[in-house]
Amino acid sequence: MCENVLYDPWLTELGIESSSPSFPLRLSVFPNPFSSNAVAFFELPGSGLVTIQVFDLSGRLIEQVIDSMLETGNQAIELDGSEWSPGIYLIRLNAGNHTVSHRCILVR
Repeated sequence: MCENVLYDPWLTELGIESSSPSFPLRLSVFPNPFSSNAVAFFELPGSGLVTIQVFDLSGRLIEQVIDSMLETGNQAIELDGSEWSPGIYLIRLNAGNHTVSHRCILVR
């Protein structure tokens, strides 16, 4: 039994683009949940402008962690949540025309 089927022709006929990027853009946060500091790990398939932003669940920008040119390969950026309130946050990575988000939880 197949629970989730992604069939591109159905989506594109409706004017919806496939959610799969042309290259794997991955983002993870460790540890998660975290108490003050965490590390965002990501892999870039090509060099270019990268932004990492932190948002609360209401969509308010909490912090712009990075906005600079980075090289191809594995990367790690420290997240300092010592000034944030406990709760759930969304970490958004933009690289080129691609975006990926990851949910993380700050606990005290």
